[in-house]
Amino acid sequence: MARPRQDGLLYFSFDTDFFYADQRIKRLHSRYGSDGMLFYIYLLTEIYRNGYYIKWDGESVENAMDDLHLKEGLIEQVMTFLVSRSLLYKSTLANSDTVITSPGIQKRYQEAVKSRKRDVYVDAEIWLLDENDTAAYIKVGNNQNKSCGNESKSCGNESKSCGNGIKESKGKERKENKRKEKDIPRAEQFEDFWAAYPNKQRRYQAEKAYCDLILSGTISEPELVASAVNYAEYVRESGDKMYLPNNFLEKCIFSDYLEAKPESGPPKVVGPELEEELIDDEEWWKYGPNAWEG
Repeated sequence: MARPRQDGLLYFSFDTDFFYADQRIKRLHSRYGSDGMLFYIYLLTEIYRNGYYIKWDGESVENAMDDLHLKEGLIEQVMTFLVSRSLLYKSTLANSDTVITSPGIQKRYQEAVKSRKRDVYVDAEIWLLDENDTAAYIKVGNNQNKSCGNESKSCGNESKSCGNGIKESKGKERKENKRKEKDIPRAEQFEDFWAAYPNKQRRYQAEKAYCDLILSGTISEPELVASAVNYAEYVRESGDKMYLPNNFLEKCIFSDYLEAKPESGPPKVVGPELEEELIDDEEWWKYGPNAWEG
């Protein structure tokens, strides 16, 4: 009996300058520490163990939490960072499954399977490399075409339409994938937003909210940076309380500051009793402890 075909790898190459060559890895380490690095390497091992991608869902998050003893919030933040910096690509398939992979992962995968001396079938919906970067032994097609060469050799003898169908769909699928890749927004100006925003608390939550907004395509990064600049100027001029940055983004408060606001005059002076009433009415929990700092 023939052994079942193995798509995954038993091991993969790991560069000795992993921590130094890529500025994105340096930023990941400085921002999320050893936990962030551990999670990223964990994802790489899971992907290569499966092949060139993995399905990512709620169960995957729970597995990572159990395996690494990390909190769900941190996993979500690091995943958002990895996607926003193009270290990983996350896409939703036609069957609604979400998968993660990257062009770099797929390049290393096809180099690793080179020694198998046989064709390797990959899914056109997931494969990101274009025709020039894809090796000849990598056969790009739909899932149902993977078994064509293994279960029946009559595919090439009885009808050449099977191979031609793959070739015809290959160019179309790759063009669609490249178009989707270009359409994916990237979050690259968070540091500018953070430098301008006057209340520097809850950075993790703020960055996640920022990336979610950019990835949603509802607003651009220059607009968010401009809202932070305008809001900081408004706070300096008005002496008003400051929103926490994650609330500023999550509650779409930024939309009120896309354009510079006119000066509102000096802050009102109120007595202790009235001040207490205002704090209760305005839901003080939305603001940080340094709300009155200029």
